[in-house]
Amino acid sequence: MIKVIDNVVGKKEQEKIKNILLGMNFDWYYLNDITSKDSLVERKPGVSHQFYARNRTPVHSRQLKHIMNLLTTTARKLKIKQFNLLLSRAFLQFPLSNYLLKNSYVDDPHIDMPERHLVFLYYVNDSDGDTIIYKDKKSLEIKKKVKPKQGRMVIFNGEYWHSGSQPTKDIRCIINTDITNEKK
Repeated sequence: MIKVIDNVVGKKEQEKIKNILLGMNFDWYYLNDITSKDSLVERKPGVSHQFYARNRTPVHSRQLKHIMNLLTTTARKLKIKQFNLLLSRAFLQFPLSNYLLKNSYVDDPHIDMPERHLVFLYYVNDSDGDTIIYKDKKSLEIKKKVKPKQGRMVIFNGEYWHSGSQPTKDIRCIINTDITNEKK
């Protein structure tokens, strides 16, 4: 299952989310590589913010309240009555020069976690730097490419390997949330 919903929340809510994440009072933390600490290709630095992490070092950001409407609205549109947050974080990538991107604009393919889950990937702003979802890990044959567009949400099975692509023109800001609707 891969579903793309444009304007998953209204324009006013989209702007509110964008202004919070790209505002002066949002806490971002540096990452040496946006996808992996052990990048297979090359280092692609960025910043992140963890809203919530259930199984890792317990995290519950004071900023979580700002994205809960986004998550509940999406779940309602998918007819998911109840869900459990597993992991929710934001990533901000900066355009990198061709000099820094010698080998690839595509980040390392990955899955967010090994347990069954759905990925809710929300684009905070218009950008280049497509999300690529693969048919399988071995062949890395592309199943779908999704272009970042403010207000767009792509939802897919968390077992699908996926990767982002580095932006070349402007920042790329996403909210990546993993959920399950299985009872815990």
